[in-house]
Amino acid sequence: MNKKYGIGFLIAFIALIGLFFLAYRISYNRALEKQENEEKQMVQNEVEICYYIKEADGYVIVYDSDGKTPYEYTSILVEDLPEHVQKQLKNGIKFTSLTQVYGFLENYSS
Repeated sequence: MNKKYGIGFLIAFIALIGLFFLAYRISYNRALEKQENEEKQMVQNEVEICYYIKEADGYVIVYDSDGKTPYEYTSILVEDLPEHVQKQLKNGIKFTSLTQVYGFLENYSS
């Protein structure tokens, strides 16, 4: 009779370990799926970071990527700029980095 209980406990123990392993795998797969979904969502929601330089009230203003929110005000007068640059400023000049923005501003600030 003791052998029967011993074998029964062994089988129950093995089954219990199998259930724990199965639960772990299911949990691990769900975590991987969640992480992949979050990464896909981030890629879909990723907004292009850029800056626009436009004319406002006679001055050159740097705007965020939406083209409406001022990022930085400058003391550069539009009338001091070359005519072709003045025309570009009316529509806004797009830059993809602050390095480009500051390069532009540095060229025309003196």
